[in-house]
Amino acid sequence: IRVMMLAPVLLCLSVIVRSGGSTAKGNGLKNITIPWFAFYFMGVILLNSILMSLSTSGGWNDIYTEFTKIINLIGTFALTMAMTSIGLDATFAKFKQSGLRPFLLAFFIYIWLVVGGNILIRLFY
Repeated sequence: IRVMMLAPVLLCLSVIVRSGGSTAKGNGLKNITIPWFAFYFMGVILLNSILMSLSTSGGWNDIYTEFTKIINLIGTFALTMAMTSIGLDATFAKFKQSGLRPFLLAFFIYIWLVVGGNILIRLFY
């Protein structure tokens, strides 16, 4: 559900940011910036759904399995390279310059995700 809601949430955020948080007339959908990558993302989800349904209904299962393995490998490599490039740019001076607030925010978000996720799992699983 989180992945499926990416494009609608980004579109709503774009409208809110463009209107300055207000819903006054004259602002809104005319001059918003559309996050096109979210629609491309939804297109890939649709393509995956079509390929998956073809693989289960016909003899495409081996092709679909190999295709998804290759895509997952490329995705893992791209994510690794992105994280590496972020890490290569990180220095202790930048950590010191940013101060304590970002680290406290990250810590509280981590705690929220662990505790909140645990509660949701216990409630709905």
